[in-house]
Amino acid sequence: MKTLVSQDIQTTAIEIDPFITSLVQKYFNLPGNLTMIHSDAIVALSHWDSKQFDYIIHDVFAGGTEPLNLFTVEFLRNIRAVLSDTGFVAIV
Repeated sequence: MKTLVSQDIQTTAIEIDPFITSLVQKYFNLPGNLTMIHSDAIVALSHWDSKQFDYIIHDVFAGGTEPLNLFTVEFLRNIRAVLSDTGFVAIV
């Protein structure tokens, strides 16, 4: 995310953990091209408007286990629904 923001790319981050969200907002001096959303990604993407993304980085590190509901067909379809026609997804 830091690389995208430093290259002046409009970036949106969705974070479910309120502690992480507060740390980022308090200590990282968010630039204008970064929008930080405190939400469950499943809920956020299922209600997303028509905005399309060129790049989606699906990073769900959770301290050793990844939540399986972030790899369901439904969630991956929701990712595809907000991805531009020429966009790509990286699952890390």
